[in-house]
Amino acid sequence: MRAFLAIPLPRATQARLAEAGAGIPGLRAQKPETLHLTVRFLGDIADAEAVAGAVAPVAAKHRPFDMELQRIGVFPPRGAPRVVWVGLGAGEMQAGALAAGVEDALAALGFPRERRPWHGHVTLGRFREGGRPARDVVDPARAFGTVRAATLVLYESTLPPDGAVHRAVKEMPLGSA
Repeated sequence: MRAFLAIPLPRATQARLAEAGAGIPGLRAQKPETLHLTVRFLGDIADAEAVAGAVAPVAAKHRPFDMELQRIGVFPPRGAPRVVWVGLGAGEMQAGALAAGVEDALAALGFPRERRPWHGHVTLGRFREGGRPARDVVDPARAFGTVRAATLVLYESTLPPDGAVHRAVKEMPLGSA
């Protein structure tokens, strides 16, 4: 199954973020219910239980924390933007520490380490080919509120023609150690 680990967001926050994405011309915005803070994309995995078993102790060692969702940015940082995202303010260090612990646990299972440094963000959407605007979509002052990170979730992701569908496979509470 195609999978990833993420911190879920409350529905009201998902709706605010989706509205911001929908207002960007040419952006193929994510559906509100698919918005989350990605901790680690896994790709195709054969054993969800092994992954959950490896990362659940990591989640248990990290206390719940508040994450401030702020600023709109783009990937790549230079050239034509392909992805629009919302970043983290407060809580970025805690989320990064969680991601680093997850990375170590997955490496012990044989997953190759990510080559790029972890960058906490919520993907709002991707630009359609030929629909990439100038960088004026970047808004470093935009704020979307604060949410509580209390759970790490292993999601299965399927890609039907009308957009991604995510199903929670295993929820792992933070700070349960």
